[in-house]
Amino acid sequence: MALNTAQTFVESRYKSPIVGLCVDLESLRVNGKYSTPAASGLLGGYVDGFTKGYGHSYIDGQVSRDGDGPVTIVGNWRHDPGPLSTGCFEMTYDSTTKTMRGWWAETGDCERNEWVWAPATTLHGTIAAWVQSIAMARYTVACCQIYVAFTITQLLLALFEPPSSVAAQQWFNSIYSFTYLSFLVSYTYLQKKPAMAYMAGVFLYFLGYATFLLFYTMSSAGKSDGLEACYLTGSLLFLTGSVSLVAATLPPMQLAKLSPFTVGASLFWGSVSFLIGSVAFTWDAARVIGGNGYTPWLTKAGYAVFIVGRVYFVWGSVNPDVGIFLQRTPLKALLTGPASTPKDFAADAVKLSASQQHPERKLTEV
Repeated sequence: MALNTAQTFVESRYKSPIVGLCVDLESLRVNGKYSTPAASGLLGGYVDGFTKGYGHSYIDGQVSRDGDGPVTIVGNWRHDPGPLSTGCFEMTYDSTTKTMRGWWAETGDCERNEWVWAPATTLHGTIAAWVQSIAMARYTVACCQIYVAFTITQLLLALFEPPSSVAAQQWFNSIYSFTYLSFLVSYTYLQKKPAMAYMAGVFLYFLGYATFLLFYTMSSAGKSDGLEACYLTGSLLFLTGSVSLVAATLPPMQLAKLSPFTVGASLFWGSVSFLIGSVAFTWDAARVIGGNGYTPWLTKAGYAVFIVGRVYFVWGSVNPDVGIFLQRTPLKALLTGPASTPKDFAADAVKLSASQQHPERKLTEV
């Protein structure tokens, strides 16, 4: 049985919140993860970091306590990927500062580097911890599921055109705009940021939803001037945003990985679906600007393809932390990885700790 800690710590090496920190109540093993910069490479990894995101570091340790002494965690860390490889650590709880203090060292290097896990007490730290927590993951999956229901309803509104259609579209686009804005804000707090092309796509979608909110607000007020321009602008924003998302989510050019029936390609096919739907809306908007009037079947086709994309996005948002019903699945396999077991981590930690026979060595500030 695992117990998730209520306190979120921010580690001092990369100033990253340690998320998913949990303790197995039977074995007293602790697992967690935090974000690292990209692996070393072009311009020190910054190019790779901004285009492909950042890496993770996984920690696995053993909790112990000697009589009435402080709680100590001894274990291993592993970057996957990251600027370093693997190593060990030892942390001891400081009841005065309410922090975990100790050291980390890389495998093959005897130098101990000071390491501090401090509680996330500042507003920025608290928000960053929440954004990178299981709560944000659940929020994302829930939003994707709600979007499916909204888009199905929008298709039905386009098919039957009830009197409340415009008001409903206002509400839908208001919620779309707010939630997409919340995603953009969350990216500023993430250590492991999505690819730049992905964030650009989300930003363009936000602008698109805001434009359509303006479109339906003007429609409800009986204003016709500028409606065609809003329609075309919103459609073009979705079109360019979809192109950006397709580029960001394109999997490796292998037939098996490009299959629309693999979860690894789900975000890509969701983006492709939105690209096709956006073409339909842009075509209709261009016809309206040209004086040909609205073409209802294009709108209906656009919504229908959007629904397919929404389902793909739900599939892509589900992860080992959050299931389709927002339940949390065990993180142990994800955090330790297939290549190492808890026993391997413990054995490696003991070996590396034993090799460091210089406690008088001055700790290197990190």
